[in-house]
Amino acid sequence: GKPRRMAFHASLPITTRRKSAVRYHVDVMVSSAVVGVALWVMQVRLQELDPEQRKAWKMHYRPYVPVLLMVWLWSANLSVFDRLGLKWREAFRIPNENLLPSANTTRRVAAFLTAVVASSAAAYAYFLAGGWTWMAGYQPLILILCLPSLAILPCVVEKQGSPAFFAQTLRKCILPFQSVQFAEFFLADVYTSLAKPISDLERSMCHLMFDPIMETEGATSFCGNKSWMLAWWLACPYVIRFIQCIWMFVDHRERVHLFNAVKYSTAFPVIFFSQLKYHLPEESWLHWCHLAWLTSVLVNSIYSFYWDVERDWELGIFASGGSITQNRLHFGTEKLYYSATLINALLRTSWTYKLSTHLRHNETTNFTVALLEVVRRFQWIFFRVETECRRVTTIQTKDHQLTGLMSDHSL
Repeated sequence: GKPRRMAFHASLPITTRRKSAVRYHVDVMVSSAVVGVALWVMQVRLQELDPEQRKAWKMHYRPYVPVLLMVWLWSANLSVFDRLGLKWREAFRIPNENLLPSANTTRRVAAFLTAVVASSAAAYAYFLAGGWTWMAGYQPLILILCLPSLAILPCVVEKQGSPAFFAQTLRKCILPFQSVQFAEFFLADVYTSLAKPISDLERSMCHLMFDPIMETEGATSFCGNKSWMLAWWLACPYVIRFIQCIWMFVDHRERVHLFNAVKYSTAFPVIFFSQLKYHLPEESWLHWCHLAWLTSVLVNSIYSFYWDVERDWELGIFASGGSITQNRLHFGTEKLYYSATLINALLRTSWTYKLSTHLRHNETTNFTVALLEVVRRFQWIFFRVETECRRVTTIQTKDHQLTGLMSDHSL
């Protein structure tokens, strides 16, 4: 039979649901039209720019692509969850289901943000080709200042999903010195996958504030490849998750959180030794630092892959000698889970490339790896949410059993 719809959707009147569906399709169509026009403008105007100007355009707007892709893929995650009848909202353990936007609302957000970014990129190319350099320089700055507020606008219009809840969760991620719930560390985990594009956005803003608008190589050392600020912004998501894990250990006194903290700390040597290349003679880098970086990459990849499979997904492959011990597999046969494990292993090995600042000059490779990491996170979300739902069900079952025993005892 068809999977059961989510309760809050079923409770809506039919007329309200139809109006919501019409608004959704209209919004997506309008956003698609705006993106289409913006792409046409970019195609025409970018051809009129010189190589240095096109490089500046890429520096300012390419970082948004993985971020937007992550939002689109999250909406796809939610669609699959709903289609399969997985009660994904229970994993977040919040009393009001309406605080979490639906798949359609998330797609509206993704479509709207894509239209906004595409329009800004088109305006930048248009003004630059027309010789209005100062107008072009304002476009990335306006975009990054307004985008967080614009992201919640579709939720406000739809009255579905809480901007206040998202803002509170984001605040707890940025300031992780407090008790951590699933929503906070889930968002922080996604943040680690976006470390590279977020560090690129910082570089874009740095150039806009401190360097000539068309300068891409870093007229000041503060914005160049030698800047330790690049390393900090790459490490920042892992610092947040590290603190969250320590805080969870303090709250629950479970050693597993310490081991998880160690996993996130393995990213720091990768970033440090990579950045150190810009501050060492070539001989020193080849003599010992390069080997230290490769060792750090290997440790980080293996540890992270193991944790994904054994802890986040709880497949039990290593503990059982190669067999999946979990018999409540929601997404199909064991072959699917084995395939996902293999893909995760390959992408876990390549994703450390994005943590290496000394490889930033390989722009196409870096961009491809950043997109692949978003795809890896998209796959990871399916099995991580499934695991959390299973844990919630187990806790609820134990609570019901305990309630039943207490009732029998009182009789």
